Amino acid sequence: MVLPELAKTQQYTPPGGLSDLRQDFAAFDRLFGLPAPRLRVVSTFPGAADPWLADGEAVLDAEMVHTIAPRRRLTIVLVRGTSLDNAASAVTAPIAALRLGMSQGGIISLSPAGQIGGEHCITP
Repeated sequence: MVLPELAKTQQYTPPGGLSDLRQDFAAFDRLFGLPAPRLRVVSTFPGAADPWLADGEAVLDAEMVHTIAPRRRLTIVLVRGTSLDNAASAVTAPIAALRLGMSQGGIISLSPAGQIGGEHCITP
């Protein structure tokens, strides 16, 4: 299972903050009696500072997929956090993530609401 997610950095701190995806999974799995996930993080760009940093949306996406398929390997494909800053990047970044994702696994889970470029890229 492959999940494209926006990479996070300490410079970008969303409401609710950032956390370590591995720690979130440990608490989630204890609470719901799930096996530990087989996690892997790959990047569509060089130099991701801390691939395990995640905000609430990324954690939610990953934990829900893990709940549905608890024994499958989960590969998080990081996309630049700034990739939704303009329409051109909002198109090229998901394509890069899909290409890389297809080489990592046969099933890709997309949460497309945030992958369309943000509200500034959508007409009324």
